[in-house]
Amino acid sequence: MTKADVTTTAYQPIHLVGDSNVTVTFREGREVVEKSTFDPRVRSLTTSGVFGPILGTVLVDAARSKLAWSRWEQSPAGLSAVFRFEVPKENSHYTLTYDSTPDNPACSTIPQTYNEVVAYHGTITIDPASGTILRLVLMADMKPGEFTVNSGIEVEYGQVSIGGKEYFLPVRSVTSSLAHSLMVSGAWGHGQGCPTLGVSPALQRSINDVVFGNYHVFRSDSKVLTDR
Repeated sequence: MTKADVTTTAYQPIHLVGDSNVTVTFREGREVVEKSTFDPRVRSLTTSGVFGPILGTVLVDAARSKLAWSRWEQSPAGLSAVFRFEVPKENSHYTLTYDSTPDNPACSTIPQTYNEVVAYHGTITIDPASGTILRLVLMADMKPGEFTVNSGIEVEYGQVSIGGKEYFLPVRSVTSSLAHSLMVSGAWGHGQGCPTLGVSPALQRSINDVVFGNYHVFRSDSKVLTDR
């Protein structure tokens, strides 16, 4: 990517880009999200790992880094214990991913995906009576001059009834990113030339506000029959 020759950029306030309802399944420790209906040419902020992996990642990374007591915090359910953590890049498994252009085999010289492991810090809020995690806040530690200026995730956990049993699961997550705008110029189709990428000095704030609901547990019963 190269710096684009841009002198001015029209200001746009925060506005709705789109909304959708998708099904997320959790199989063998991984999230599986059905294909989004968003136009791939519209650059959007996506978040993965919120349902389960992100919590395990933070707990493992924090245990190997700096994890300490922060404060008591009043919540609707009473006092909650807040711990803070700081994870350096060498201990981090938190990755920011940039998708450059829609897939086009003719443009093999343009990278489709760029992954960057980053340092991060944040807090974990816990119910002291049960040890249940109520909230996770994570902020990436970005260096000056990075494509992304700041990026963070907040996940709230709550009690959910599934199949007559009570679980504590994610009920809402908010992801925020402030980054330079990536401009794509040129044709998109096959045989029409390759797009040109440019990084604008203007900054773009993107927010994902996700609500989790309609939880279901998929179970199956089987019988083994033998001949006697």
